[in-house]
Amino acid sequence: MNAKVSRIARILLAAALLGGVPALAAAEHGSMSGMDHGSSGSMAGMSHVSKGAGQILIGSDSRDGVRGTAHLDNISKAMAELGRKETHHLMVTFKEDKGGKGIDSGAVAVKVTDPAGAKGEAIKMLAMEGSFGTDLTLSKPGKYLFEIGSKLADGKTRQFRFEYTVK
Repeated sequence: MNAKVSRIARILLAAALLGGVPALAAAEHGSMSGMDHGSSGSMAGMSHVSKGAGQILIGSDSRDGVRGTAHLDNISKAMAELGRKETHHLMVTFKEDKGGKGIDSGAVAVKVTDPAGAKGEAIKMLAMEGSFGTDLTLSKPGKYLFEIGSKLADGKTRQFRFEYTVK
């Protein structure tokens, strides 16, 4: 499957599932605010380097033996064609720090703080193609903070932080 078809498939899957995701996220991840925030973690890799067709690397953050790497993909045009307001697809991939083995099972959610400082509710991130993702509306220019809470297969809770500036 080529990258463009894969991207469209992810967008369509996410759009189809969005109707039930907010309620599910609230029910399953309402307690994520009490997760261990750990140390401040590395914000290195925040260079906003493009990772291919439309994807932007927004950072890599290591917590308790696991590295989370996050990307954003601008999907505003495709979603507008579907009558949706979402503008970006957020995707995070987890790997063990030692050995680099991918981790693709567990529960993951994101809380987004917008440029005005308003923090949103937890949004469940769905497992897809070895990573976790969700579609978001980042409609205001300015800096966004993404706090990604996880309880991966090892049962430990971790919080990863990433930033991105919308121009």
